[in-house]
Amino acid sequence: MAGLQRVEPSNLAQFLRREKDTIIREWERQVLSDPQVPEANRLPEPILRDHVPGFIDLLALRLDQSRPTRVPQESASLQLRESLVAQVHARERLVERYSISSALREWAHFRSALMFCLKSSHVEASWDDLTIVGSAIDAAMATAATEILGGEATAHARAEEEVERLRSLLDSLFASVPVGIAIVDRDLRYVMINDNLARVRGIRPASIIGKPISEVVPPEIARTVEPHIEHVFETNSARLDVPMFGRMRKTGMQQRSWLVSFYPVRRSSGAVFLVSCIVVDITERTRSEVGRNDARVTGTALKRA
Repeated sequence: MAGLQRVEPSNLAQFLRREKDTIIREWERQVLSDPQVPEANRLPEPILRDHVPGFIDLLALRLDQSRPTRVPQESASLQLRESLVAQVHARERLVERYSISSALREWAHFRSALMFCLKSSHVEASWDDLTIVGSAIDAAMATAATEILGGEATAHARAEEEVERLRSLLDSLFASVPVGIAIVDRDLRYVMINDNLARVRGIRPASIIGKPISEVVPPEIARTVEPHIEHVFETNSARLDVPMFGRMRKTGMQQRSWLVSFYPVRRSSGAVFLVSCIVVDITERTRSEVGRNDARVTGTALKRA
């Protein structure tokens, strides 16, 4: 910056316009080297810096408009704040999932970069000009905090509404499907279970939630089911149409037949955190098939006789 010209105290606006690129480069260097703004390193350059040139132009314009009669600093910073540059910047950072801390540090680095360039250029800016600039940056920081906090609050409210909607849909699905459904966690405890499956044991669904499988179903069924669930957790892959047999007191200890499928329930990261179990009672179908087979065997035997 050795070739920069000295700027008179009343011409800080001219300095901002002339050295805009230098200020932006210094700001960008500080932001990208700050480990507490990790989001910046994944943004392409145009998105990272596209609002800063406009903000510098507005600063210069405000400094020009404040002469020869001074506009109160509150009015100057308010007009800059209402220029939408800071609002758009904050909203874009919200979309890019910036933390409030990171967004505020960007503006702090802008202040630091501007002061560094002023000092390096030996510019003697007036206190009034620096006050206007400082107030404008403070207003931009306040806007960033307000916009991001408001956006996060709105997103949180929408997420809660979506969770409630999905829960209602899931409850409706659990209540209406003609099969048994259960969801278990890594400790093999029931997280959800529908009426169809709970009725097999003659127990209310609410009394099963939180209990391990081994306390709810007969030991021989638990020993069969649990390895399949653990396999899904370990491999992140489903197991489909596993035949199972057992006896339940609710059905008079009669032999029952089921087809059970086990599906992973994944987080957004892809990691399995729950397993859903779909249980289809095929007892009557199995009996019918056995009856038909017995009839065929009997018919064949009679023909041979």
